[in-house]
Amino acid sequence: MESPKTRRGWRRGAVRGTLVAVRLQPTELALLDAWRATEPDEPTRPEAIRRLLSIALTWRAPAKGKAVERTG
Repeated sequence: MESPKTRRGWRRGAVRGTLVAVRLQPTELALLDAWRATEPDEPTRPEAIRRLLSIALTWRAPAKGKAVERTG
């Protein structure tokens, strides 16, 4: 099912969730854009932030003497 076309392009449709606005410094933005460029589908900045957040949240805090374990 396609989203209706608007004057500014394609809409995502009904978006659920809480808007979180964040300011990034030029260095952070450059790092984000560099990471996006390494992804096969070069996600939008918001999608890249969601993916990086998901990656960060899947890391478990290391137990004493154990290495960090990543799932997913």
